[in-house]
Amino acid sequence: MSDNELVTEIKNLAHDVTRLRKELEKSQSVVTTLKGQQKDSQRTQKRLRNLILAGLAGVCIFAIFVAYYFHAHRELAQAAASANRDALVINCKNANDTRAANRAIWGFWITLLLQQNDVSPGQLRWANDYRDYINKAYAERDCNNLDKRYPLPDPPSSR
Repeated sequence: MSDNELVTEIKNLAHDVTRLRKELEKSQSVVTTLKGQQKDSQRTQKRLRNLILAGLAGVCIFAIFVAYYFHAHRELAQAAASANRDALVINCKNANDTRAANRAIWGFWITLLLQQNDVSPGQLRWANDYRDYINKAYAERDCNNLDKRYPLPDPPSSR
């Protein structure tokens, strides 16, 4: 090989070395940039993970408060329902006392009317039918079965 060829070969090699060095510097720059981006990505992932955990903790705390709220109000509703039922039973018993008083008053008036000397058998039969009607209409109600309905009997026909 001649000197000129050798010089040309050395120049070409020097040029290749320079080009490879620049590519290596670019690659190192890209690697440095990628490492920085990786660190940024890791920081972002960590922040996102912390944000998700904080959100989940908030949702859990909210769910606990909601559960407590409904639990407390369920107990209040049950207590109110129990108090309402107790009041209905008391009202039923008071109404039974009133019905008994009405039966007694009507019984007194019917007895008083029948004490007349000139009562016909038809009037006596009608008075007894009316007394039966009053006893059915003002019959005592079952206060332990508040849902039971009591139909009113038909009144006796007049005479």
